[in-house]
Amino acid sequence: MVGIIHCVSLWGAYDEECHDINKYFMEFAYTFDKDKFVPGWLYQIRNTVSPGTFMFDSKAFPDTKPELKKLDVGALFLDKKYHWPSGGLMSGRYDKFIKELIESDPKDEQKVNTTKEKFLAHIYNAITKSQNF
Repeated sequence: MVGIIHCVSLWGAYDEECHDINKYFMEFAYTFDKDKFVPGWLYQIRNTVSPGTFMFDSKAFPDTKPELKKLDVGALFLDKKYHWPSGGLMSGRYDKFIKELIESDPKDEQKVNTTKEKFLAHIYNAITKSQNF
């Protein structure tokens, strides 16, 4: 997750806003300190409610690099109606999301000005299209 969410890769510039948003996403999801997995807020919330139910499937919380690479980002929710449609025969849900991420931009009506606003609108639009909303 964190690897694809770098605003520097979206606009070719790295500034203070990019630093802040990248740090936020790492604290929200996870990061690695060398090879040591460091859970973010989302993992901590899930661990607080565990073994009870949480909106995300337990399989959505791997904590090793190989497991994270195999994670199906389109099937994170417990409720299957929120799963993303499959990408097709030659691609998966992740590929579909990346395609939408590359092709989507903030819309004029979103009235985004700062790098942070553009980045969040960009991600929101790609997720929305990936889920066919």
